[in-house]
Order: sequence, then C-alpha cells, then structure tokens
Amino acid sequence: TRIKEIGVRKVMGSSHSQLIIQFLVESILLVALATGFGFGIYTVASPYLSDVLGKQIPTLGSFPLPFLFMPLALIVLIGIVAGIYPAFVLAKLKASESVKGKLQSVSANILLRKTLVGFQICTASVVFVGAFITMQQVNLFFSDNIGYNKDYVLSLQLPRDWTAQGVQRMETIRDQFKDVPEVTNVSLCWTLPDGQGAGSDLLFPQGKDSTQAIAHVSVIADENYQRVFQLPLAAGRFFEQRADSGSVVINEAAARADGWQNPQDAVGQHLFYVGNFPVKVIGVVKDFHFGSMKAGIVPVVFTHPETNKLYRLFALRIKPGNVAHAIDVLQKKWSAVLPGAAFEYKFMDDALKHLYASEIRLKKAAQIALILALVIVMLGISGLIALSVQKRTKEIGIRKVVGASSTAIISLFLKDFIPVVIIGGIVSIPIAWYIMQGWLNDYATRVAISVLPFAVSIAGIGLIATLLISLQIVKISVESPVKNLRTE
Repeated sequence: TRIKEIGVRKVMGSSHSQLIIQFLVESILLVALATGFGFGIYTVASPYLSDVLGKQIPTLGSFPLPFLFMPLALIVLIGIVAGIYPAFVLAKLKASESVKGKLQSVSANILLRKTLVGFQICTASVVFVGAFITMQQVNLFFSDNIGYNKDYVLSLQLPRDWTAQGVQRMETIRDQFKDVPEVTNVSLCWTLPDGQGAGSDLLFPQGKDSTQAIAHVSVIADENYQRVFQLPLAAGRFFEQRADSGSVVINEAAARADGWQNPQDAVGQHLFYVGNFPVKVIGVVKDFHFGSMKAGIVPVVFTHPETNKLYRLFALRIKPGNVAHAIDVLQKKWSAVLPGAAFEYKFMDDALKHLYASEIRLKKAAQIALILALVIVMLGISGLIALSVQKRTKEIGIRKVVGASSTAIISLFLKDFIPVVIIGGIVSIPIAWYIMQGWLNDYATRVAISVLPFAVSIAGIGLIATLLISLQIVKISVESPVKNLRTE
C-alpha cells in the first residue's frame, strides 16, 4: 500500500518536503487527467447540452488561446487544494507505523467521512426530488387534463383577405377540406388554445357600466371549433351557423367573472363591449387551459369570424392512423385550392412544446443533474465502503472462520451505512420541499407534492448503497480467510 511505500521511502532517506512534493505532483497529475477526460465528455455531450439549454454551446476550438491558461491554473489550484491535506498528514507519519501499513490517526476520523457522504446523499436526494417533480409538472402540461383534446389536431397558416368576400371564400375552402376522407372536421379561426396571437376584449354584463368591464381573452372561431377541439359544453350551444355571428360563447370562468355562478343562467343574457355594443350569450363551454398553465383558467369569449372579418388558421382534426399519408393528401388538396400559397402546418403537440419550451429544457437539465448526482453519490459511498472494508478485513476473516455467512457480514456493514442514507434523505426533505414548492407556485395549475418522490429517492439511494456493499463483501468473500487474517 501507499502507507508502506511512505515508510520505505523514509527508511531510505526521503525528506519530509520530498514526500509532500511527491503527493502534490501526483494530485495535480490526477486532476489534469480528470480535466482531459472532462474535455472529452464536453466535446461529445455539447450537442445534447445545446438542445437542453436552447443555445449553441461553443466548441473547444472556438475559445481564444488565452483561455487555455484558465484550466491550467485551475488544475494546479485544485490539485494543490486536494492534495495538501493528505500530503502533510501522510508525510508526518512515523516510519515504524508506515512500514507496518498503519494509519490510525487518519482512519479513526470516520465521522468526517460519513458526514461528507451524508451531504452528498442529501444533495442527490434534493436533485432527485426536484427532477421527479419537474417531470410530473411537465407531463401535466401534455396530459388529458387541459380541458380539450389536442391529439391529431394540426393547423394550417392561411393567406389573408380580411374582407367579407375573403371570409366567405375561406369558409368555402374549409368545407372542401372537410370533405377530405382523412379529415374529421375543420375550423376557420384566429388562434389555437395555445394562446399565441390571441387578443383581449373588455366586456360587462347588463346592469353594469364600462368602468366595471372585465378583460376576456378573445377567440375568433367558427361553428366547427368546438368539435375540432372537443370542448365540452356546460350550458346552451356553440355556434351552429353564420346567423350566430352576432352572438358569443363564453367559458365558465367568464360566466363567473360576469356574475353568473350557474352557467345556465348566462345563456340568453347580454354582454356589452366598451362602447355599449351588445352581444347575446348563446352558450357556455367548460373551462379549459387557454395558453400557459402559469396563468390558470382565464375568462374567454368566442366570436364568429363573420363578426370581425378576421382569420389566420385552419384547425383540422384528422383521423388516427397514417399521419404521414394524411399530410400528403392535405398538401395536394392545398395546392389545388390555394395554388401559390405556402403549405405550413403545425401539430397542436408541437405548439404546446413551443409554449413550454423552457420547462422542457428544465426537465432535461434536471435529468442530467440527477445522473451526475447519482454518480457522485456512488463514488462517495464506494470510497467510504472500501475504506471501511479495508479497515475490517481481519474482522471479516475471523467472522468467516467462525461460520458467518456473506449475508450476515453484509448486514453488519448495512447497520453502519443505512443510517447515513436515512439521515441524509431526511435532511433533504424540507430543503427539496421548500425549493420545489417555490417553483410550483409560479403555476396556477400544478401537481401536488406527495411523499412518493421522497420515498423513492431514499429507497433508491439505499438500494445503491446495499448493492455497493454487497459487491465489496462478495469480493472479500472469495478470498482465502487466511489472507484476510494476515491483514494488519
């Protein structure tokens, strides 16, 4: 071992300073090797990290030449900091103890090592819980709880002719797309439920004035919009024909904001735009998430394209099955009815991915951090277990001679290390809860923090510790007990 090597060097005449320099040089070389390995990982992983961060990460070759001095300086600094303590401690050992391989003064400080490993476990648990809850929240964005059916819905960007004739022409083309066998329904509209491009209107109910008007998100959509997105009705009906162009449909949140707690009470009532322009409420749809979940459920008012003479999109629901074939058929139909116009389509799933791009990147970053944290924990636990096993090799040999099984020896070591895992996990609970609750508070609709991620975190790290201990004990078990008993 290195301890015996130090003793031999001292016997052969090596000075205190020579031993210190040797350890520092070895430490610096080890850091340099790790840095080179890190540069290799950076080169391989940079494309994936660019995708996670949403920005292009520069390659190593793109950094200026003076940048090379920074990692060199860090290598020397970290090497000295990491190696100076063991260098001085080991160099001060007596030659008689070193030759025998004894290191009582260092190995006795097992509490410090357990504390450091416990800190690693606590950090890994916080990262694990954070990654778990982040994935739950991001999955919620794409769940079936958004209030409408986003599956197999795509939009087509339309050329604009915001006149009465232009709207009628697009309604005719809409009906032609509706006749395509691969299409279930088509809506002429201004915006999708992702909220991009939506406007806002001030409306107030009868009996109030414009000073009491409430902001409503304005959705310009025809009679097919409700069927395309499968919006459930709470009361009344949706638009059915162009004659409904002087009426509006609202959601439950708008009904409550305008003073009608029961959606049925809103049907047949009148709302007024600022300027006292009246519109009749013919229906109320159930609440759905319009735009980001950060804003929660907002009041929404639907108006027909015939009212404002505005449109931007076709929203189409296609039949499940061969999506690529359906797109090909739609493109051919587009070229026939709108020659010269660019065929630009976007699926509703892609629109939501764009809406929650930062959260999706955070999810990927959390997964990377989780992997790194687990690797660090495994290294820490492995080092602590290896040291403990090395110290107790003779004890293991004696227990094997008197008939102890490998399972019994593993249980003996688990009694030492599982409490470290449990304590580290318990300490992580309030820290992780505080951090993640603060992040979730930014969302009006959010998942509830349950006991599951905390339990899985502690159990997972405990399982890793058990596996590592088992591997170390099995490795010792295959050796001859006589060899173990000779260990000083």
